[in-house]
Amino acid sequence: MEQTTRDLLPDIRKQRLEADASGVLEAWGEVSTLPLEASAVPSKDIAARDRAIVKRLLTAGTHTVAVLGGGHDLADELKRRAPGGEYLRVEVTRYIHTDVR
Repeated sequence: MEQTTRDLLPDIRKQRLEADASGVLEAWGEVSTLPLEASAVPSKDIAARDRAIVKRLLTAGTHTVAVLGGGHDLADELKRRAPGGEYLRVEVTRYIHTDVR
């Protein structure tokens, strides 16, 4: 049985959500991505996670972009590790939880 384009849309949506925005941009060849945490099971200590993330970002290059959840604020850690660096935090007004299974 041949699937129509409309039938494929739920699968495409699920794949894009699993890849997240950075994965989609990497697939298009627009960016290069790297995991921000060395462990597959991140620490529950947000401050420790932020320190690890900043360390990875600073080794990634002169211009980096990180897409993180709202609980992260890297400003203090970046000021400490890269005093002349620039940090821009963008917050959204709400989150939409999507259960991808």
